Amino acid sequence: MSYSLDAQEQVPITGNITLYNLANGLHNITVYAKDRFEIMGVSETIHFNIDPPEPFPTTLIVAVSAASVAVVAVGLVVYFRKLKGRK
Repeated sequence: MSYSLDAQEQVPITGNITLYNLANGLHNITVYAKDRFEIMGVSETIHFNIDPPEPFPTTLIVAVSAASVAVVAVGLVVYFRKLKGRK
């Protein structure tokens, strides 16, 4: 068995594989296999796209963290005012 990525030279394989570090963009792959009588079979060419990863939502994390701190601070102020009013 072998495969050809992006119409390049065939790469031999002996089982399952994972393709790593593919560049962003369009790619294609074709798989080849010979049976015990040396008859070659060829798969359809599969076309696929590697999209760049989504950026980390830093602004959203900061906004949610600031809002959480504000809610806790207001809750503590209310709690301590009530506690002080009971004395």
